[in-house]
Amino acid sequence: AKQSVDIMAFVFSSQDIAEAVLRAHKRGVRCRVLLDNQFSLEALTRRWKFLPFSFLQKNGVACKYDDEQSKLHHKVVIVDNRAVVTGSMNLSLT
Repeated sequence: AKQSVDIMAFVFSSQDIAEAVLRAHKRGVRCRVLLDNQFSLEALTRRWKFLPFSFLQKNGVACKYDDEQSKLHHKVVIVDNRAVVTGSMNLSLT
């Protein structure tokens, strides 16, 4: 990424992806993360070894939980408004 990384994801628990986003952010790339609000609940994430939302937000990356009652079930990464990565896999550990 040279200009932007936009992530919309239902589940995002991958430390590797979060660290790559932070490296891009530190290079001056505009990075934004939008996640489903149910994962703002500690009850759903307490067993996770790593919380990308907190990690990225603490390091200045724009992160937001959606404010809808329905699930944000997306798995989309848009890089430089040119490349779109999508699929059925969450951005999580296996």
